[in-house]
Amino acid sequence: MRRLVEFSDITCIGNLRMSRNAFGKLYRILQTQEGLEDSKHVPLSSQVAMFLSILAHHKKNCIVKYDFIRSGRTVSKHFHRILNAVLRLHPLLLANPTPVPPNNSCPSWKWFEGCLGALDGMYIDVRVKAEDMARYRTRKGSIVVNVLGVCDRDMRFIYVLVGWEGSAADNRVLRDAITRPTGLKIPRGNYYLVDSGYSNSEGFLSSYRGVRYHLKEWESGNNMPQNHQDFFNMKHASARNVIERTFGLLKARWAILRSPSFYDIDDQNRIIIACCLLHNFIRQEMSVDPLETMLLMDDDGSKEVRRRGVKQDGKLSSRVWSTSEEEALLEYLREIWFWLELATNTIDVKDDVFDNFAKTLRYKSLPYYAQWCEVFGKDRAMGERGFDPIFAPRNPANTAETERSENVPVTPEYYVPTPDPSLYGDDEEFMNSFASATAKRM
Repeated sequence: MRRLVEFSDITCIGNLRMSRNAFGKLYRILQTQEGLEDSKHVPLSSQVAMFLSILAHHKKNCIVKYDFIRSGRTVSKHFHRILNAVLRLHPLLLANPTPVPPNNSCPSWKWFEGCLGALDGMYIDVRVKAEDMARYRTRKGSIVVNVLGVCDRDMRFIYVLVGWEGSAADNRVLRDAITRPTGLKIPRGNYYLVDSGYSNSEGFLSSYRGVRYHLKEWESGNNMPQNHQDFFNMKHASARNVIERTFGLLKARWAILRSPSFYDIDDQNRIIIACCLLHNFIRQEMSVDPLETMLLMDDDGSKEVRRRGVKQDGKLSSRVWSTSEEEALLEYLREIWFWLELATNTIDVKDDVFDNFAKTLRYKSLPYYAQWCEVFGKDRAMGERGFDPIFAPRNPANTAETERSENVPVTPEYYVPTPDPSLYGDDEEFMNSFASATAKRM
C-alpha cells in the first residue's frame, strides 16, 4: 500500500486511476457514509486499492492475490463488498443536470440554450452463457450489452442504464429509461442532444438526416457549411461530441470495460455502473486529469453517418434513409401485402395485387423456416436484466459482508428521488409525443 498511495501521485494515478488526495477522500466517504471498516486482517485502504486495481487494469483474481498477499477468497469477498458500497453512493456521485444559460460563451454550447447535455448508447463487451449469446450479439457479431449513458457538459454522467442486450436498438433502450419510475427525467423546456439514430421528439434534439454531420467533414476549409442545415449539424456535432469523449475516457480509464470479464452477467453490469460513478468522482476531485490530456479519440466518435454519394476506399458509403424513402417503402409494402403460409412454409400474396413482383414470391418455399424459428425466435432482446444505479441489485452472497457498523445510522438501501411533477409535465402526454415521433422513424 505504501508503494501505491504514499510515494507520488504519478504512481497512484497509474495504478489506481486517481490521485492520493482523491483516494483518501474516497476512503473517508466509504468509511463515514457507508460505515465500512477494517476487517480482521485487511485494512479498508487495501480493500479499496484491490477494487480499483481490478477495475483499472482488469487484473484476474490470481494476480491480485499475489500483489496484495491475500487469498483468492479474500480478494473476491472485499471486491464485492466495495462494489456494493460504491453503488449505494450514487446519490452523491451522479451529476445533477444544469441547463445551458442564455449568456453562455462556450463556442460549442452557446447555440443550445436550455440543453442539459447529451446521450448515446455504448457497447461493452461481456461474457454470457452459450444459450444467451444470440440475444447479446450485435449485427457485427460482438457479444455486448447496450449501455445508455447521459452526460453533462463537464463529461460527468447524469444517468446510466445498463443490462440491455446488444441486439436491442438504441431507441428501445431509451424508451425503457424514460418509462421507469425513477428513470431519466427531463424538465419542461429542456432537452438532450442525440444523434440521428434517436427520434427527434420532446426532450430530445436530433440532427438533420441525410445531411453531413460529423466534425471531420468540416476539417478542410473548402467544406464549410452551405446552408442552415449544414450549419446546425456542425454545431450539433460539436456539442454532442461530449458524450463520445466521455465514453472514450471511461474506457481508457477502466480496462475492465475494454474486454469481457469472467464475472456473472449481473456483476458485469454492476461493474459498469460502478465505473461510471467512479469516473464522476475523479472528474469532481481532480482538477487536472492526466488521462484526459493523453486521450486520442476521433472527433466523430464511434458512430458514423456519411453524406449521400460519397465514396471511400472505392466502396459506396452507407447512409441513413430519408423520410420520403421510408414513406415510399411503407406505402409500397401496404400495397404488396404478403404473408407466410405456416402449413406449407411458403409465401402467398393477395390476388388483387398479384403482379410481376409478387410472382417471384408466391408459393416460394422456405425450407429452413423451422430452423430459423429455433435460432431467432427466442433471441430477441427483452431487457430483463436492465437496471440503473438506483435499483442496481446487490450480490446476495455478500449481503452479510456489506453490513454497516452499528454506530453508523442505517439509511435506505436505495435512494429513490421524488421529483416535483410540475417540472416535468404530464408523463402520459410526454410518452405519447415520444411514441408518435418513434413511430415515424419505424
